[in-house]
Amino acid sequence: MATIEKRIGSDGDVRYRVRVRLRGEQPRTRTFERKTDAKLWAKKIEFDLGHGYYVPHHNTDRRRTLSELIDKYVAEQLPIR
Repeated sequence: MATIEKRIGSDGDVRYRVRVRLRGEQPRTRTFERKTDAKLWAKKIEFDLGHGYYVPHHNTDRRRTLSELIDKYVAEQLPIR
């Protein structure tokens, strides 16, 4: 379930923090300048998590190379067949 929190900075700027929490998953948090963007992101993340799609939440997960992913696939999935 997503929660959108309105936050006002010391300079008066309004930002919206979205927190998506689903059972069995780590919470995902992101901040936006527009509430519309926050709602769209929350819907997308809830959909992806609900359908079992992989959603990276750490920078190290986002920085994997194709070569590393292929090596991982060869090591873990090919022996199954």
